[in-house]
Amino acid sequence: MGNCCSYQNPPAYLSNHNTPDHLSVEESIHQLINAITPRVYETQEQFIILNPLIQATMEKLKKLVVKDSHHFKMQDLTALMGNKKGCYRLKNGTLYSGDWLDDMRHGYGKALNLDGSFYEGFFKQDQYYGIGRLIYHDGDYYEGEFESNLFNGFGVYSSTFYYEGEWYNGEKQGQGKEIWPNGITYQGQFKRGSKEGQGKMIFNDNSYYEGEFLRDTFNNKGTFFWNDSKKYVGEWRDGVKEGQGQMIWPTGQEYKGEFLQDEFEGQGQMTYPDGKVFIGYWRSSRQNGDGEIYKNGQLYKKGIWNMDFQSKFFYPNHNQFNVENSRKHCCLANKQRTNLQSSHHLLRRMRIQAIIQPSCFLYKIIISKTSEKVTGELEITVTKNDGTSLLVHSKLNGDGPFNNQSAQKALEKLIAFVEK
Repeated sequence: MGNCCSYQNPPAYLSNHNTPDHLSVEESIHQLINAITPRVYETQEQFIILNPLIQATMEKLKKLVVKDSHHFKMQDLTALMGNKKGCYRLKNGTLYSGDWLDDMRHGYGKALNLDGSFYEGFFKQDQYYGIGRLIYHDGDYYEGEFESNLFNGFGVYSSTFYYEGEWYNGEKQGQGKEIWPNGITYQGQFKRGSKEGQGKMIFNDNSYYEGEFLRDTFNNKGTFFWNDSKKYVGEWRDGVKEGQGQMIWPTGQEYKGEFLQDEFEGQGQMTYPDGKVFIGYWRSSRQNGDGEIYKNGQLYKKGIWNMDFQSKFFYPNHNQFNVENSRKHCCLANKQRTNLQSSHHLLRRMRIQAIIQPSCFLYKIIISKTSEKVTGELEITVTKNDGTSLLVHSKLNGDGPFNNQSAQKALEKLIAFVEK
């Protein structure tokens, strides 16, 4: 900038200071010096901005535009002007050029502060007021509305991030938009400087969250949309999915139930693309505990799961199986993993009940039309309610258990048929 204003008589300085009782000698002398030292004095110093960062910001922003705003009217601001003008250095080191009234900065002016920041705009009773621009020594800036030296009203702040919106007493409050260098943007409500209330955050991969915020993070209810069309609708706590929610995949797969720390946890229902539905308990996003599987709207089987493994299940009445043309009633026990133990019960006809545990190959099969003596080969025909049937064979070792290898192969065929 150019030279300051021409010489004028300095304004009167403040001379009435209240001196409290019981001050030390040093404090009393300090107050006395302050009392007799002018608060401002006229200077012939050149008002020049030497900081290249401030210069670059001024060049980018161009001339400060003063116009009507929501909080201030142009006519009210111009009414502050018209007082005597001067260029003065304040006692705190601030260099000021502009309007004065009653020994205070009042009207339009410019100030180069001791901390290296530069202010241009309106003053009222020695404080930033109305429309103004404050540029910090590092080039960061605020441009917008001021009151009582603080950001109040609508304004733009540019630092490591960019914010445009409402302020209250120096903090972001109300509606605003925040943009970060990595491409993340937020638009919504702020309270006491933090994102709080309804808002939308868009990430640099085009995924976004829309819903409630608290303490700058997702909280309460909201929806997250991934860039592959997957989405979550439900409750959040401190940025993670927690509470009741619904996860939907573009394939048609859908989970609805409880979440904890971003995982399926507790009761939930998973619907798969083929229409199959699992209803039961989950732990760390795996089926864990009691559950039921439905096909075509009908209960297919239920049982107990252990971290996605079916530790035990059975088929309900509407999907049980008839076993015919057998020569022995046999059970596969869980003592030697695949041992088939013979039974001496004579049963004319029964429905099949399957209990399956892959980790230890536990099966229980009841077969009708048995005999006291079993030799050679066991023949089992399983007929399902839809009329389809399967014939399996297993070699026997006299009156004892089934041959393990042969029995295992037969049972594998049986189970594959049952679950088909």
